Amino acid sequence: MLNNRRSSPPVARLGAVLLLSGLLGLLALSGGWALGAALWGQEGGEAPLLPLVAAAVLPGGPSLTPALAQPAVAAQAAPTATPLPAPPPPPVPVLASRRLVTYYGNPLAAALGVLGEDTPPRIIQRLRQQAAAYEADGRPVQPALHLIATVAQAAPGADGMYRLRMDPALIEQWSQLAEDNGMLLILDVQVGRSTVQEEVEVLRPFLIREHVHLALDPEFDMSPTTVPGRQLGSMDADDINWAISYLADIAATYGYENRVLIVHQFDESMIRSKDTITPNMRVDLAICMDGFGGPALKINQYTRYVTNEPIEYAGIKLFYKHDQPLLRPADVLALDPVPDVVIYQ
Repeated sequence: MLNNRRSSPPVARLGAVLLLSGLLGLLALSGGWALGAALWGQEGGEAPLLPLVAAAVLPGGPSLTPALAQPAVAAQAAPTATPLPAPPPPPVPVLASRRLVTYYGNPLAAALGVLGEDTPPRIIQRLRQQAAAYEADGRPVQPALHLIATVAQAAPGADGMYRLRMDPALIEQWSQLAEDNGMLLILDVQVGRSTVQEEVEVLRPFLIREHVHLALDPEFDMSPTTVPGRQLGSMDADDINWAISYLADIAATYGYENRVLIVHQFDESMIRSKDTITPNMRVDLAICMDGFGGPALKINQYTRYVTNEPIEYAGIKLFYKHDQPLLRPADVLALDPVPDVVIYQ
């Protein structure tokens, strides 16, 4: 059977051979160029991109798989959100659940109160016994040492401020004594001709401790022309509000229970603009009826400055040597409102 397909002419076969040889040469040339670029790089610049055909042909040469698997531009990680600061813990009042019974004074002078009349161990023992007498109504009692940390002076002193700051070592001693015995420490401030802001700030290293609280005594907040002991001082509500904010910030910053602020009063003039005092949910503010005298006078003054002008918490100061006769714990617990703070001088 005859084959009807015509055979290719010799010239056509020769052309095909030459074409195939040219393609093979081109492949070899490309492979050699790619190998050199991969091994040495391009002089004076970055390594060239490999032709796809060379990468496929070169045995053991660089593979395109990693390059193809990676995106042309590396993906950027999503920004990490900055965590918000934890909110301060909710307020935890002290006086709502406990009654403070304090021993007041300064260890350098017996005339200033109980803290200067006996040795520290005896003071602790006496305070525990006195505090226990106030548990009759079932409310827990918290004993506290009440230290006059800034004492008003009759003389101006080197800086003309009519006040004497206690040595930090002395305050440290009483702070440690209170802490070791599970008691609070109240730092009482008599500013003289200085300011509430300046004298409180000096005490900050102690006020930032969890067991340390503050008291202000307007009796010794003097004008530029008055002298402690000669004239009666007075304190503006703005200064009391500043102290409230200052203590509230400490409570929130350190996560403490409420700070206690005691303000003494036994005369109408001692607190100016009293009705503008602004309570704060992180500060337990107690107005303490001060001044000595017999039971009738004490009760009358308590009614006037505490009962009739209620500000959060109530307090009363009793004088062992000057109140004749001294109100008994049962008498104090019968007052209206029942005192949240009882101070013994």
